[in-house]
Amino acid sequence: MKIMEKLKWKRIIIGKEEGNFFLYFKCTFSSHVSTACLPPGYLVLGFKDHPEALCLTKDGKLAWRAPISEPSKKLYHSGKGVFSVGEKYVDCLNADEGTLLWSVELGKVVKFEPMSRGLLGGIAVYEKGGKKYIGKINNGKVEWKTELEILPESIHVSLDSNSFVCHEGPTAANFSDSGEEIWNIELKSNIRDFCVSKGGTAFAALTDKVEFIGMAGTVKWRYPEDNRVPKGLVMSDDGLVIYAIFDDELHRVSNIGKMLWKMPIKKFDRYELVGNSRSVALMGENGVIVIDRYGNIAGHLPTLTSEKIYYSPIGQMVSVSEKEDMGNISVHDISLSLIMSALKESRALKNWMDAKGQSSEFGEKYFRHAVSALNRGELDNALECAVMSLKYHEETLASIQEPIGDKAKNIENVMIPVDYTYHTLPKDRPYAKTYCKCGVLIYIYEREQKIVECERCGRKGKIKEVKDTDVREYESMEEDKIETKN
Repeated sequence: MKIMEKLKWKRIIIGKEEGNFFLYFKCTFSSHVSTACLPPGYLVLGFKDHPEALCLTKDGKLAWRAPISEPSKKLYHSGKGVFSVGEKYVDCLNADEGTLLWSVELGKVVKFEPMSRGLLGGIAVYEKGGKKYIGKINNGKVEWKTELEILPESIHVSLDSNSFVCHEGPTAANFSDSGEEIWNIELKSNIRDFCVSKGGTAFAALTDKVEFIGMAGTVKWRYPEDNRVPKGLVMSDDGLVIYAIFDDELHRVSNIGKMLWKMPIKKFDRYELVGNSRSVALMGENGVIVIDRYGNIAGHLPTLTSEKIYYSPIGQMVSVSEKEDMGNISVHDISLSLIMSALKESRALKNWMDAKGQSSEFGEKYFRHAVSALNRGELDNALECAVMSLKYHEETLASIQEPIGDKAKNIENVMIPVDYTYHTLPKDRPYAKTYCKCGVLIYIYEREQKIVECERCGRKGKIKEVKDTDVREYESMEEDKIETKN
């Protein structure tokens, strides 16, 4: 039995605006961070050479930490489960408590994707005994498996329908969760990426085009019609918002294959859907830029060039970096940018509909809820309501067969009745510290604070300068030991 030191870490509260985003806190770990997943309200981290998963709340406090079978190569979450995928093992942890629900050894794990609908399991591709398999894992047991001649390049699970797609070369096949083939299609060129809607009703493949595939497994349209070759593809969970990424342009494509808008972009090499907002994040040497579905820039942080960046449904952005033998994460809150973008677009659509004598009752209801929640500082609730407001205004336009077009583009001058800014850190989160001459530690809670007073001796002192690097709040650095299976 091998004994390993327990993971050490510290949290650093920052609390400052960076570009359009808010740098909330940073963490430093005694192991490189290999992967992360963000269940609503949580941040779960896996480590390169340490068999432990660590879960933080959205404000950086420790929720739980749990030993796992081996260091995690990839973390996923679905429903109440957090799945850690290692070299041999797949572990399933309770997302709220970190307790181990099950662990299964598969041999060599090649790929794993979780399923939902109350199922604590997923689809795994693995090698064992010199053979290749694809199978369904259900509550830690292999429910079924099929031997493969060649390994698929990727698998993509449709979370709400519990079906999945495998692709290899130009061929893609859709299967039910019992392993029965639903459809099989061969495209004109090799598949470089693939997107599946949560409901299993829409599929998109990136070949030398963006190819949209319907429920029956037939190609509905290919984009673009000219000879340009897209380098990337992003599709929203409902299959209604599709982005085609080119070297120098971003296109939004309708679900019937027509370009809705395009905008020039600089060099970006990574891209990802941002939470529930249907926005897209472009990442690369020019930092991070978040563009919403109308082509408005919701946020830009040119200094963030980390290779690993993760996004949560509630507007958190987690970037991972390494320095020597330490792992580091920075957690930004980007929800305010997403909220204001959605509210301005919702108001722009309302103003247009007012001129035509149309209205959206639910769109306005959720708009008022969003503004109220924002002024109370409830960003999670405000983001959800702002997205719903925009959705209902869009549906009203669709019901009167009015194309949205550019009705919500160029929203800089749209006014929203809110006075919210990111609040000063609460009283239980000091953002700096100093020492009195009598030796007492004094915490500073507000950036605007100019005077400190010692509670022991009554001395008062004037604050000359507070540097961000002085901002500290340390978690435990204990030297406990834990046992691993290796």
